[in-house]
Amino acid sequence: MLCRWDVKAYDIGFLLAILDYVLDLMGFDSRFEGCRFGRPARLYVKALVLKEVCKASLRHAESLSKTYLAVRIPKSTLHYWEVKHGDVVVEVLKTLLRLLTLMDYDYSVVDSTKFTID
Repeated sequence: MLCRWDVKAYDIGFLLAILDYVLDLMGFDSRFEGCRFGRPARLYVKALVLKEVCKASLRHAESLSKTYLAVRIPKSTLHYWEVKHGDVVVEVLKTLLRLLTLMDYDYSVVDSTKFTID
């Protein structure tokens, strides 16, 4: 049996760079300037955008933040941010996806697994 995987993976580094650009364009840091959180608000939004783009659960988003943002953000904190500031995350996602679409960047995962029996 032959198993061939053709998986297009996310380019997380590129996605995070574009996300920084989008957050700067939106004036994100000025929105949360007066708020005091344990970490910068930008970090929480990055983790939630990674969660949404990768179609991950909160538990998996915790490990994504550890891997790609070098900070472990607990799933309870991510849940709080989803509930409390979900509208901001949706706005950031819309802007990010609009920009990626304009750039003709394919941000989805394609899994074309083929099994042949000889």
